[in-house]
Amino acid sequence: MTKHLKSIFIKRLLQSVILLLLSSHTYALTLKAEVDRTSIARSETLNLIITADDNANSDIDFSQLSFQFDILNTQRSSRVTISNGKKVAKTFWVVTLAPKEIGKLTIPSFKYKNAFSSSITINVTKEVNTSNSSSSSPDIFFEVIADKKQAYVQEQILVTARLYYKISLANYEHEDFKVDNARVEQIHKTDNETIFRGERYKVLEELYTLHPQSSGKITVPIQTWRLEKPSRRFGFGNSTNPYLYVRSKAISFDILPIPSNRDANTEWLPSKKIDLTTQWKQSPLQASIGEPLNLQISINAQGLFDYQLPDLKLNETENFTIYQAQPETNNIKDSKGVTGIRKINYSIIPRKTGQFTLPDVSLTWWNTETNREEVFQLPEQTIIVAKSTIESTINNQTLLNTATAPNPASDNSASLLIWQLISTFFAVITCFLCYQLYRFKNTQTSASGKTKNNRAEIFLSQEKIHLNRIKNAIDAQNWQLLRREIIDWIKILLNDEGIDSLNKIAVYFPELALPLQQLENKLYGQHIDNSYNPQLLFDLIRKQRPPTRKQTKSQLKELY
Repeated sequence: MTKHLKSIFIKRLLQSVILLLLSSHTYALTLKAEVDRTSIARSETLNLIITADDNANSDIDFSQLSFQFDILNTQRSSRVTISNGKKVAKTFWVVTLAPKEIGKLTIPSFKYKNAFSSSITINVTKEVNTSNSSSSSPDIFFEVIADKKQAYVQEQILVTARLYYKISLANYEHEDFKVDNARVEQIHKTDNETIFRGERYKVLEELYTLHPQSSGKITVPIQTWRLEKPSRRFGFGNSTNPYLYVRSKAISFDILPIPSNRDANTEWLPSKKIDLTTQWKQSPLQASIGEPLNLQISINAQGLFDYQLPDLKLNETENFTIYQAQPETNNIKDSKGVTGIRKINYSIIPRKTGQFTLPDVSLTWWNTETNREEVFQLPEQTIIVAKSTIESTINNQTLLNTATAPNPASDNSASLLIWQLISTFFAVITCFLCYQLYRFKNTQTSASGKTKNNRAEIFLSQEKIHLNRIKNAIDAQNWQLLRREIIDWIKILLNDEGIDSLNKIAVYFPELALPLQQLENKLYGQHIDNSYNPQLLFDLIRKQRPPTRKQTKSQLKELY
């Protein structure tokens, strides 16, 4: 009985010793928090170092820091040393923080297992800027400025973010520049140097255009840039923080609505300057019936993008068929902002001879410099239309023959006799050749008749195939396929591989110009036209036949 009590006593003693050792180990675990500095400017950052006397296999929850700080970087490392024959393990967390506000901020207490760290108070002061640095030049300062504080809806506002620095920087980064209810686009970026208060600074500059989309108040929020120094060493006892934060002030704008005293039937174009120019690719003083003249009207608008510029319409008259092609657009971006360019191309086909004037072309816009509506009026475009090229050539040749014909009254009798003999000789030769040609033609009549019939059958079969393809494209409402099938059929119809656009087809068949223009607008127009009916175009194409050609050249080849 005594032995049994003794064994129970020994077991309980061993259990007490083990519990004592465990409790002493838990009590020995410590968690220590330190910072590399307790007073910083808002544009600066600091390092928080947490040390645990343990080889940690889990992380600490730092989420509470995000209320007053931005967590830029977090690193963890472990170290094991032997001291007096005992192994000593330590784990370090290095957290890089940037303050979100000015004043006294608190780094809270953290927990690891059963150990807690102490809280730390950080004093955050204003960042250094040009306004309070009259006695000395700061190492770095940042500003965001605008060229105006008031603008109309869709008017350009230039916003510049500019960083001055005279220390070494390895890199910089920032979030996207965004403003509610406005279209923002970066258009310019420079990296140069300047002199400020007698000292040389490097300058990083980014230029943005701001086009408000609604009236009222809009605000450019605080812009924050993170700057990186060349050094990037972390570690307790020898830590160098590589990051700096710079922040701007918010900027507010008053956005005015579209003025009520403007012409409501015109496009709203707020700009400092708009130019309207024309360019002919042929001389309008030498126009011919059925041959197109190419006219280009260019709109250059400072402070507006190309998509904000309208298409100018030239209406058809009884004297002209006017076909408008897809416009050419471009944007020029520089330190003055954006300049939108829109070039509108027209094919003008005269219908009759005479002297005519094209319809007036004007553009109404709002001058933001004078704060009033202005109208840009193009000068009248005069066109002198002569006959077609073939008729002009025949008339010119007739006039030339008349001018060079000999005058019988001035010839003497000997010359007249010689001319009569020569004329008689050529008349006889001509009669002989005509007789030979007649005989040759009779021998070829049957063969040529068969060849013509075969050619006619081939042409009719090709016509049926291509017209069916055109009809199928219309039924499927595949306008791109319809355009391609029409061009392929007209190539065969005219036997001309140079036909590659609807514009060239309109030159040969002026009656097709209007429906072809409607098809082009259906393909490339900005406005959807649900009333488009391609059946008229199909009916007109089905009626077209190859143009008749003179056979003089082929007859001479057969004769010789």
